[in-house]
Amino acid sequence: MFSRKLHPQRITVLGFLAALVLSACSFTPSHQDQAIVTSEIVTSDIVTSDNDHRQYRYIELENNLRVLLISDPETDKAAASLDVHVGSGQDPREYQGLAHFLEHMLFLGTEKYPEAGEYQSFIDAHSGEHNAYTSFEHTNYFFDIDAEYLPEALDRFAQFFVAPLFTEEYVEREKNAVHSEYTSKLKNDQRRAWDVFKTIVNPQHPISKFSVGNLDTLSSTDEQSLRQQLLAFYQQYYSASMMTLVVLGKESLSELENDVNQRFSMIANNGANKVAIEEPLFQSVENSTANDSPQNKSLPLMVGIKPEKEQRLLSLMFPTEPARLFYQQKPMSFIGNILGHEGEGSLLSYLKSKGLAEGLSAGAGLSYVGGSSFNITVQLTESGVAKTDDVIEAVFQAINRASEPSNQQVLFQEQRKITEQQFKYSSAAPPINYVRNISADLHYYPVKDVLQGAHMMTNYDGDLIARFLGYLSPDNVVVTLNAPEAVVNKETHFYQTPYSVTSLNNKQVSRWKNAGLNPDIRLPTENVFVADNVALKANSSNQPLSLNPELLVDQPGFRVWFKKDQQFMLPKGDLFLSYRTAIANDSAEHRAYLKMYVDMVVDELNELSYP
Repeated sequence: MFSRKLHPQRITVLGFLAALVLSACSFTPSHQDQAIVTSEIVTSDIVTSDNDHRQYRYIELENNLRVLLISDPETDKAAASLDVHVGSGQDPREYQGLAHFLEHMLFLGTEKYPEAGEYQSFIDAHSGEHNAYTSFEHTNYFFDIDAEYLPEALDRFAQFFVAPLFTEEYVEREKNAVHSEYTSKLKNDQRRAWDVFKTIVNPQHPISKFSVGNLDTLSSTDEQSLRQQLLAFYQQYYSASMMTLVVLGKESLSELENDVNQRFSMIANNGANKVAIEEPLFQSVENSTANDSPQNKSLPLMVGIKPEKEQRLLSLMFPTEPARLFYQQKPMSFIGNILGHEGEGSLLSYLKSKGLAEGLSAGAGLSYVGGSSFNITVQLTESGVAKTDDVIEAVFQAINRASEPSNQQVLFQEQRKITEQQFKYSSAAPPINYVRNISADLHYYPVKDVLQGAHMMTNYDGDLIARFLGYLSPDNVVVTLNAPEAVVNKETHFYQTPYSVTSLNNKQVSRWKNAGLNPDIRLPTENVFVADNVALKANSSNQPLSLNPELLVDQPGFRVWFKKDQQFMLPKGDLFLSYRTAIANDSAEHRAYLKMYVDMVVDELNELSYP
């Protein structure tokens, strides 16, 4: 919506700790002999967008696997995604990266399809894609395929969660594959910054663990082999009670339900469930001392990072209570839209006018079961790096301005209108992306809201907004300067990232606490581009609409064409202005001038075009 992301650092950290009292899954062929059970249709009142022609059905299998079925007779591709609500947060301290390693090993044969790579070959042979990811609290497996081959693909896919082999001969190979994945990203600035963050947080918090894994963290001990650890992890967490499944196909809902029942009801359920993390991200002031190690320092903190690439990023991270619980109010989205606004009078416009910044983003950062964070990131100029304290003061002045309640409700209703229109007229996503996102969301939203949950802003709650604004305090911040000019004196273990961490001094904190209001930083004004009536205009004549663009204006050096969309029928429009000149690219010098000129025009128009 408003808060444009400069550097899409999708820090996918989602929440953790599952129950420890779990029964073991069987790895014997008896899985194939289990009786097929029936499912229970729980609800069908899922809220869908106006453009969505698909049919939906939510069911729960007898083993407590939660399933969303999607019937789309017009689809060329079928797709499925199974999300296990477990990730690197559950890694044993002695085997960090185990959840990611399990993701690799799971694809290497099952009892019914023992040949390693058979599933992948089948998907590839029928124009499909397959992949998986491991994040802080999710491991997600997904594929798409030509629609007519969905039943056969599901049969292979389900067996990963019924009877995987975890063949011992592949353990060393996949351990090396994980290590290669780790070493290939050693120079990646996002991973290096994330490594610094893991180094400075509370060491008792699961997020402090190394999530990728390498040859050192996945080495076996005399007491227990890596494969034994793998089996124990799978038996403990890969329970139907921890899983959600989304299947999209051209078959009817009843046919899809029958296919899913036959194949996924055999997944074992040991009763595992998700438990919220109670450990704080950072130690409290009363529990820290002046001699604490970097991992034990309390907030507020100042962190310096020296990047590999030429970048100058200043970020302020504020730990908060879990924000996802308030998905209908979205206090973080509301605040982020105010602070991340780029129109006239915005924080970004002010910083640009002073020559201190080139871009800015604001909004939710971390999000897991038990906590969240609010992040503000400023893309600094070289002058901005030299005046970091001034930039931070302006940030807190903007926070103070956002705390003014006078116009909050009007701004909230405007944001609500935008999100409602975005959902109501949302375009269809590729099936593989669609099922992957929904399978993760099923862990967080009520079934009826699973499609619209990310777009909802139905309830204005001024007290809740004030509560989250209260977290945006100089006492509760990690300030990070990621720039070549950063002063560093340490190096992280896994990515060898040069960094430093110190407590913010009282003078800085006092200055920002007393930042007050800045008359040049104001709340957004009414957005005149937000329409109240988005109904599509009917064709006023009885003549069929042309399939080709229509020439409306034809003057020397100037033409205007119009083309009415007849396919997607969305209340959206595009305006293209194309200037043609022979000298634009006739030399390297002219090409460079043109690029500079275009960048200047885009920057100059930003205050207008952003709303």
